[in-house]
Order: sequence, then C-alpha cells, then structure tokens
Amino acid sequence: MRNLKLIIDCDDVLSRFIESWLKFYNIRHNDNKVLEDIHGWDIENYLTGCTEEELLGILDIPNFFRNVPSIPRAKLILGKLREAGHEITVVSDYSNPAQLVDKQYWLKTFMNVEKKDTMFGGKKEIVRGDIMIDDNPKNLENFDGIRILFSATHNRLATAEADGYHFRCDNWWEIEDLILGKDSNLIEAMLRE
Repeated sequence: MRNLKLIIDCDDVLSRFIESWLKFYNIRHNDNKVLEDIHGWDIENYLTGCTEEELLGILDIPNFFRNVPSIPRAKLILGKLREAGHEITVVSDYSNPAQLVDKQYWLKTFMNVEKKDTMFGGKKEIVRGDIMIDDNPKNLENFDGIRILFSATHNRLATAEADGYHFRCDNWWEIEDLILGKDSNLIEAMLRE
C-alpha cells in the first residue's frame, strides 16, 4: 500500500474528552450522568443541570485538557501507522489560547504528536488527505477521501447511509486492521477508484 495522509480528530478519537467533561460536570453540579445518557452532539441537551455557559466554562478550567485520559491503544497504533510510512495530521478545535496550549501539550506528551503534525481550528473541511477519522459525522460529510467514523456514545445513532461515512470503527484495533491489517485491501481498492 502507498503511504497515506491520515487526518485524525483529537477529541473522542485519541482522547476521552466527553468522558472527562462529564466527570467535571457531575462534580460541579452534583449530578450522576453517564456517557450513555448522551445521544448526540448537542451535549447541553443532555446535561441540563446548568446553563450552556456554565457547561462550556468547564472547558476553561486550567489544565483541563492536560488531564484527559487517552483512548486505549491510540498511541500504539499511531506509532505503527507512522512506522509504516503514513503521514499523520491531528486536527482539533479550541475556544481559547489556553486550551490550544493544553491540547498541544497533551498530544506531545500522550501521543508523541509534534506541533508540525497538528492543525487547530473549527473548519476541518479545508483539510485534505486520503483518510479522515472523526467521531462527528458532520466533520466527515465534505471530506473527499475515505471517511471513518470513530464510534462514541454520542454518535451511536449515526448511519453510513444517512451520514455518509465509509466505515465505522469501534476502537483502534479495528483501525489497525482496516489500514495496516487484514482489511487494508479495502482501503487500497477504494483509493484506486
């Protein structure tokens, strides 16, 4: 297989972002919500014990992003993808400069991703590559390459037919199989089309 350019989302693909957000929400608002309570992207519709401003304020807690756990096996598979010659670009959004610094720190510390291999901003549709891996179907809609939806509780109702992705991967083992392993012939065939 030729070397591929992979565009990979950070939050809830590499990091357990919503899980951490939910943990802080429950502590701050004396609630007991679980991931399974969140059925979509508009998290404020499911965490109703505070205002939207208070909910978003959790993301401004100093060092919030530095303490988010990683998705199991993400770092290992990123390393294998790099070793196979594939180019990795991690994309993510942020709402203030402190979040940007914290995410860059997190990516370097927990994923061995250098600043030069990141793109920060809200317009993922401008990023070009062969494969995009994201947990938000909307970010995959206008991507020209192969679109992989990374499963999360908030996207469990998404379907390939309605949301336009090619593959759904539940974990990094499946991504490894799809790009490097037994299913890599599917990717090769699609890229030849």
